[in-house]
Amino acid sequence: MHIKYKYIVAFIIILSLFSLPLILSAQQTDFGIIPNKTYLWFNNDNADLSEKAKPLVQIPPLCGKKRRDMGHDLAMPFGVTADYHYYKQYYLANDLQLIFDSTGLKAVGEAAIQNSTVSEKRLIFRPDVWILPFLNIYGIAGYTQNITNPNFDVHEVTILAPSTHDGVIKYDTLITLNDTVKINDELGYYGSVYGVGASISSGYKNFFFVLDYHYTVTKPRDLEDKLESHNFSGKIGVLLGKNKSAVKGAFWFGTMFINDNHRFTGKVDTKEILEGLELIFGEKATYSGTVNAKQYWNLVVGGSVIVNKHHIVAIEAGFYKREQFSVSYGFRF
Repeated sequence: MHIKYKYIVAFIIILSLFSLPLILSAQQTDFGIIPNKTYLWFNNDNADLSEKAKPLVQIPPLCGKKRRDMGHDLAMPFGVTADYHYYKQYYLANDLQLIFDSTGLKAVGEAAIQNSTVSEKRLIFRPDVWILPFLNIYGIAGYTQNITNPNFDVHEVTILAPSTHDGVIKYDTLITLNDTVKINDELGYYGSVYGVGASISSGYKNFFFVLDYHYTVTKPRDLEDKLESHNFSGKIGVLLGKNKSAVKGAFWFGTMFINDNHRFTGKVDTKEILEGLELIFGEKATYSGTVNAKQYWNLVVGGSVIVNKHHIVAIEAGFYKREQFSVSYGFRF
């Protein structure tokens, strides 16, 4: 192996080791068509025992048989991946509202100090198919647990009173309070998650790239609103292994975008947010707002063990502004 290749491999491995305790994220189980496919390692040879597994059908992908006859290495056309995913991210709370249950009065204000977080755990199954040698489409179905922690202080609060104008309820300013209102709570959402996605991936010799996008919808059991998430990632990587060995590996590095901004709502005792407020406005209040990520992008680094053409185990790490963890197992046929 050339010296520059050794430096590339060492750099990727070091990134992986440093990132694992910090952040781990999405999965990657195959890399599309890779002409002249070879593997980087410190010694190599010509035999290749890993390519003997036969696909269930030659099509899909489109032109699959032709590509294989030309000597190109293609992934098995179908697959099912089981993926466990966790992430935690910091958010800004906006459009804050507080409605006092017994009086109908509304309080609004802008948060001056806040440290809101959202964390999520998902267990999903992802069936997929390669419709082109470089294009994979997949579905997503599973279960999710979302924890939102609104944590903010509002230094100036405007109290609004409801009134009806031509049959439409409007709110007029009643009084402005200069006292600090604090909200520090934990909201839990549980429910099913489903979605669709597609990835474009290919490479040449030792190297590959992956572009992936997927859209998911979560339907919490206790909420009327659904939670939507958009996820995009771009990665480049290197294939590792000895040609004589059936077990191969891969490492990659890239970036990820996640947008899952959503509204939150919860109940709170009025006296907990400001002492004495319950004497005027009642004992209970309903608060709501939106959370928007402080940063949508982060960096990712990951790796997979390609046991053979059928079995792949993957783990991915990310860092910089988002804490994530994902581990997956994929079966291809």
